[in-house]
Amino acid sequence: MLIPLRPLSIRRRAAGAVAVLLLPALLAARAISAKPPVRGTVVVGLADASGAKEATLWGLGAFDPVRGWIKDAEARRLFARGTRFTLYSLSRKPASGRLTGLPQDSEAGGGYSAPLATAGKAPEHALALSGPIGASVQPRAIHVGGAATPADEKALVALLKTEGRITVARPHMTQILHVDLNGDGSDEVLLTAEERLVNNDGEPEDPAARARLGKSPVYTAVALRCRGENGAIETVPLAMNTFRKDSTDSNEHYEVLTCADINGDGKMEVVLYSQYSEGEGISVFRFDGRQVKRVLNASWGA
Repeated sequence: MLIPLRPLSIRRRAAGAVAVLLLPALLAARAISAKPPVRGTVVVGLADASGAKEATLWGLGAFDPVRGWIKDAEARRLFARGTRFTLYSLSRKPASGRLTGLPQDSEAGGGYSAPLATAGKAPEHALALSGPIGASVQPRAIHVGGAATPADEKALVALLKTEGRITVARPHMTQILHVDLNGDGSDEVLLTAEERLVNNDGEPEDPAARARLGKSPVYTAVALRCRGENGAIETVPLAMNTFRKDSTDSNEHYEVLTCADINGDGKMEVVLYSQYSEGEGISVFRFDGRQVKRVLNASWGA
């Protein structure tokens, strides 16, 4: 409610009159120069569902408006018992959870985790955020599915050859996402391609895969198709692992977990999930419209 200012008497001294005349102008100047409040610290983790209403939350890091991106070890104190998180994935609507214990070091090596109670069944893997995020964490739609264009396939084939040193006639696409990451009105494209013959235990995926062991190149790769600094479409590898011939070491797996504006600057980061042997990890990449940079990364297990 606005309270009207009572005008000062015109008989008051000139200084008072000047103050009355300047007050509206000062108020208007303050309104024009007012800045939106700076968002507080956002805590970032990976939620792994372990039951109907249970999950494990792995610490990834945080973003602080003053300090910037904070790595996992420094952010550990922010994972306190009772902290509430929102879980984001491509497969389900956002879910919620609450830490029911303190972070403990991983027995398998690397990182720390804490038990997370979820309100209902959580996604198998999800980005977990805690802090003043609100609905603006995903300001633009993420379009999942559809067919890759010939240009996309050709770019990925070239990337696997130049960066991965393998030759693939046509990549096996497992994810195709279209999303406007930097808010310029034009969608970027995220491509995930994978050809695995063995699972995480080093065993053949199926009988057909068994017959191809040692004969076919295998790979797992995630790439971002975006406009570079010169305005041309570029293909940027976010994660890649290739083998010319299969072995028990070729069981890595990468996928896009989701996209979200973690630091509140209006641009959506790309969140990748990785799985290998007996371990897993998560990485966060930022695209500002010109360059791609990894801002957070952590892994756990052997």
